[in-house]
Amino acid sequence: MNLVRHPALKSVNARLIIGVLRMTGKPGISTLIEEAYRRLQANEGTATLSDLIELLNREPGLFDLPGRYIPSAVSEVRETVMLRCDGGDTLGMVHVRRCLSVARSLARSEGLDVRFAIIGDRSAVDEIRAAGFAVDVMPEGAEEIDWLLDLAQYHRPAAWLLDVRTALTPHAVLRLKATDTLVAVIDDVSARRLVADAAFYPPLPQVFALDWSLAEREPAVGWEWVPIEPPARPAQRRADGSTHALVAVGGADPQGVTLLAASALAGIERGLRVTVVLAASAPEGLERRIEELAPHFGVLRDPADMQGLLAGADIALISCGTLAWDLAVAGVPALYVGLNEDHELTAEAFARTGMGVSLGLATAVKEKAIADAVEDLLDDPEMRRAMSAAGRMNLDGRGAARIAARLHHLVDERRHALVEPSTTVASRTGT
Repeated sequence: MNLVRHPALKSVNARLIIGVLRMTGKPGISTLIEEAYRRLQANEGTATLSDLIELLNREPGLFDLPGRYIPSAVSEVRETVMLRCDGGDTLGMVHVRRCLSVARSLARSEGLDVRFAIIGDRSAVDEIRAAGFAVDVMPEGAEEIDWLLDLAQYHRPAAWLLDVRTALTPHAVLRLKATDTLVAVIDDVSARRLVADAAFYPPLPQVFALDWSLAEREPAVGWEWVPIEPPARPAQRRADGSTHALVAVGGADPQGVTLLAASALAGIERGLRVTVVLAASAPEGLERRIEELAPHFGVLRDPADMQGLLAGADIALISCGTLAWDLAVAGVPALYVGLNEDHELTAEAFARTGMGVSLGLATAVKEKAIADAVEDLLDDPEMRRAMSAAGRMNLDGRGAARIAARLHHLVDERRHALVEPSTTVASRTGT
């Protein structure tokens, strides 16, 4: 190796520093040591301290010890799973957070090492590292498949889990599988799903409408496969017994649903407490218009504690986007307004399970229809309880654990399948 050694460190052997590190007993430190020797292509005692310093300066990700969730007593070599997802301030954090749910189950319950591969901004990387997982970020100008193949050669993962919306092709997935690894996908409607070893989906009409005739494996479809975690805090109710309604359309709201909903709820005289949540991209001046219409409403733009708002809501009026899943797992009855046909199909699926009520497309919904639907919910506490129970029953918060367990099973199944032929040959030869 052509390593540059600092003159003051040239004669210092790495064995002493490695010994000190081992004495710390910090979880994952053995993994770091073994990986450092492997990357330096050196046997124990032959690498200098300057070699290690240069390696760690070049690859600071080595400090992301993947063993944070694994007891230090576990010493055997574990399989690695790579999670490929994107997210950040621009793309949103939905893919990152649901992959983090799976990652926690893979590490805690399945005892596997986990790394993330990200094309995104710093906020996604920071959130993943804060959760205790190592992250590889695609270099600028790199082709995605070339980068993934480099990672596959470097980390030798037993499986990949893809939760992406890039132009990664089915052929690219096949090239990745050719590196002796499994590839699974989450909620992927592209042709990548046809060559994946496993695919996980909610039971939505959009999924059932896909052609699965060429798929290598039957997909896992059902509410039980949705990787969403239950809220971290219990529901909070006001001592005065008032009903709290949450209005959250999200985005820039080009169809004006937020103001329409606020106007509908302002006319309900039930002591209803209303909080209107605006996205950061909502039009300027919308807060003022809502406050003029209903001065007693609370208006929040891009609140930091959205989970706290969910925990305190009794009912919600939303567009049927990502928030619909969070409300269902929290047991909050919802009224859905579809901003597009895809939202409307999802809302209908939620409504069929009893988790909420679909009001149709935003372009057709009327103020009176919104007011009537809210009053129907207020008049029927038994319906609200049934909706809450349906949400918690269908989205029980164990989808990530099920996906992690299935991936681990597939990894074990593949490993045993590769071992069995050699065992059979050995038995036939009498060895």
